[in-house]
Amino acid sequence: MADVLSPPRDISVLAPPREHDEALSSWLVRTADAHLLTVEELEREIGGSLSGLDRGDATLLPRLAAMTCTDMGDLAALAPADLAAHPMRAGPKPPHCWAVCPACLQEDQAQRRAPYVRRAWTHPLSAFCRAHNAPLVPHGNSRIKIASDLTLFGDGAEPVEPRDNLLDIVEFDDPGMIARVFRALDDSGRAEALEKRLRLRWAVRDVIDAMTTRMRDPAAGALVALLEHPIFQRRSFVGNNHMTEDCWTDIDAATRLLYVRLALLVLAEPGDPALNDRTSPLGPNWLLLRYRHTKIKGWQSLFAHAAPDPLFLLTMELPRNAILQLNDRSLAWPSDLRRRWTYAAAVGAIGGYVY
Repeated sequence: MADVLSPPRDISVLAPPREHDEALSSWLVRTADAHLLTVEELEREIGGSLSGLDRGDATLLPRLAAMTCTDMGDLAALAPADLAAHPMRAGPKPPHCWAVCPACLQEDQAQRRAPYVRRAWTHPLSAFCRAHNAPLVPHGNSRIKIASDLTLFGDGAEPVEPRDNLLDIVEFDDPGMIARVFRALDDSGRAEALEKRLRLRWAVRDVIDAMTTRMRDPAAGALVALLEHPIFQRRSFVGNNHMTEDCWTDIDAATRLLYVRLALLVLAEPGDPALNDRTSPLGPNWLLLRYRHTKIKGWQSLFAHAAPDPLFLLTMELPRNAILQLNDRSLAWPSDLRRRWTYAAAVGAIGGYVY
């Protein structure tokens, strides 16, 4: 972006009306489409990132309010309260940052309104559409687009977006954790609700950071491979040598949706194996098969009665420095998830002697 900006350009003339609960980035891209501007050109005009506006960046709002002839308070209210209080890095620009529900976009068309991105879909925790209880998918997976290819990609650029054709057909999610996210995303504005959302957001963030970290055996790749391979039958990327922080802010929507759902699976309370005959999405007896090499006397016989908790993978597979970082970070998690982490860390301490 240029250091010195030109006077604000009036883009309110052809701006379409904002749809109900529309994300700010979605409305601005549709406004750019009406003015025959590209996303890149609009970002130069406002002096910053469109996706950053959805993630709580308020620095651009005064200029944006002047450009759209809109009250700055109305624009500021479009960002979720937790992101306004604790903004995230901008990450990829639209449409690469957008997750959508194809069924909602189809309803938009059927009801003769412009298809648009809902505010809830832009939140980092959001991986499901509440209206249809269906997984969100990257914008590139939808045949219905928010704006023209010229606006989204520029003149002459090939319209290539990240896709994932398995996200909406592979079932592995824990219903309780999905419902918990829905409750957390209810924007009640109460301080208690805001704290709960922030703590859950931090827990998911930290698990994603852990999953993208390489395991003790560098040749094994990132820890996420232990989850992605049995569920999706595909390989994961190599991973980071050291645990990062907020890595989900820098990845595209397709990758974010995958990691958020896997993190929620890791954080979900495992069922009692004596009472729950549901097969784990990681496969039957995955815990026994993964750690059958252990030499502790009587250890294997205990697996038949142990809850197959994916959280064990973090404490058994990550390098020691990553475990220490998670210990510190977990102090900010919801109390029940913090308690689960301490139990898993105890298992890792025992299992680490024979890893």
